[in-house]
Amino acid sequence: MKKIIIVICIGFLSFVSCKKAKDGWQGSISIENSVTVVKNPVEPLYGPDALTLEEDLTIGSVEGSEEYMFQQLRSIAVNDDEEIYVLDYGAKNVKIFTREGQHIRTFSRMGPGEVQLPNALLLSPSGDLYVGDMSRLSHFTAEGDFIDSIPLKGMMFIDHIDQNGNFYSLEIDQEKMVYELKKFDPEMNYIRSFGESPLPTVELQKTGKRNAYFSIIRGEIINGDQVLCGHAAEGYMLKILDADGRLLKRIEKDYIPVPVTQEHKDAVLEDTPAQLRETLTFPDHLPPFRIMKADDEGRFYVLTYEKSPDEDRSYHDVFDPEGRFITRILLKARPLVIKNNKLYCVEEDEDGYQFIKRYKMNWNEGQSQ
Repeated sequence: MKKIIIVICIGFLSFVSCKKAKDGWQGSISIENSVTVVKNPVEPLYGPDALTLEEDLTIGSVEGSEEYMFQQLRSIAVNDDEEIYVLDYGAKNVKIFTREGQHIRTFSRMGPGEVQLPNALLLSPSGDLYVGDMSRLSHFTAEGDFIDSIPLKGMMFIDHIDQNGNFYSLEIDQEKMVYELKKFDPEMNYIRSFGESPLPTVELQKTGKRNAYFSIIRGEIINGDQVLCGHAAEGYMLKILDADGRLLKRIEKDYIPVPVTQEHKDAVLEDTPAQLRETLTFPDHLPPFRIMKADDEGRFYVLTYEKSPDEDRSYHDVFDPEGRFITRILLKARPLVIKNNKLYCVEEDEDGYQFIKRYKMNWNEGQSQ
């Protein structure tokens, strides 16, 4: 009976896949050892017009009121009322804006023993706010009133919070010589690991050289409490694991490798201290992807190294909740939040001034997921 059910399920998936792929998707969906495997071709299911972006909000000012001036924006969070929380690393504060972009409040808890190097801004399911840095996680009300702090051990970068209030960190483990994706409960007690990748010092110690495009494992929360992760050194492959760390889905994509040009090398060398340049080695091709961002409907957007002809924008591969490669979009900056079909990011003008941009995401009729 179980075999019959499995066959029926696979047949149903194939039917759905074929039905939705009538516009040209040449990928496949199968089950291997209870894991769904999605294999995507080079070309997406839909063309570039499947998703268009319409700018509908800009927050920021070059001069005038300090409430609208930013120094070094690091993170954004958006609540269910579409109020926008902004972490300014340079100013060491958090600013809150209405959905229309009006300033509500600025607050901070910066000083010795508190938040000193803020790198993440997270909203809990209850609406409370957390600011993470290298030494602690500071807890605030939605209005910005300080509640308490949780000390952090070692070198931890708190990146995400799930629907149950659990935290996720990319931790540097010097003893194991790895970056490790870890999950912690609301009191920061360790729960489990979701994967790891070696530190660049491993290669440096072995060969005296290090890859200029060294990649590390990346993670993102998807569907409430699942983990989407990938390590570009393993190729264009992403994994979705459940809350207990079990592999649910493996998503693969064919791609055309982008050669490393002299322009790429010159740009890296320019940003590298002179004493370290001799340690760099350059691969023949760029990694297949850089980082992922999920929206609140199960889609995810993968930042690649491919750029527009003017080098001003980068291609993002867009996948639907099934894991199918559906379209590509060009963005000037990577998305920090994608919620309610609105994309939030931080962009800079030619003078380096930063602005918060919000774009309405228009899924064309018949091609929305």
